[in-house]
Amino acid sequence: MVSNLNEHKEIEFGWFLPTAGDGSYVGVASEREPTLDYLIDVAKTAEKAGLGFVLIPTGGPCLDAWVVGSAIMSHTTTLRPLVAVRPGLVTPVLSARMGAALDQLSGGRAMINVVTGSSVQDLEELGDPLVHAHDERYG
Repeated sequence: MVSNLNEHKEIEFGWFLPTAGDGSYVGVASEREPTLDYLIDVAKTAEKAGLGFVLIPTGGPCLDAWVVGSAIMSHTTTLRPLVAVRPGLVTPVLSARMGAALDQLSGGRAMINVVTGSSVQDLEELGDPLVHAHDERYG
């Protein structure tokens, strides 16, 4: 299908859940712990503001994205959890099962963000078997 350049397209905006803590400045230590109450508050605020989704990151200091996604979905009605997953750390079958369960329990709202890597240090800490292929992934 060829897209018409004059065709009206909507842009959807989302937010980021600070599952490793939150602060006032980028690059500065977190001032606020990522408690369940705080993450639910951020998700509800994003939903109230009309945002369509929240990215739930994965990585070293972050709380588990699947657990956070499961926790916030019961406190929102339209907001979609965009769960970041690393395919090198969890088998595709298990990721699919977890994604399907989250999608079913959220009424079809779940989304998945496939993250192929991060910093070499982060990949090493997580035991990613493809840690040495970092430059190939991001080359």
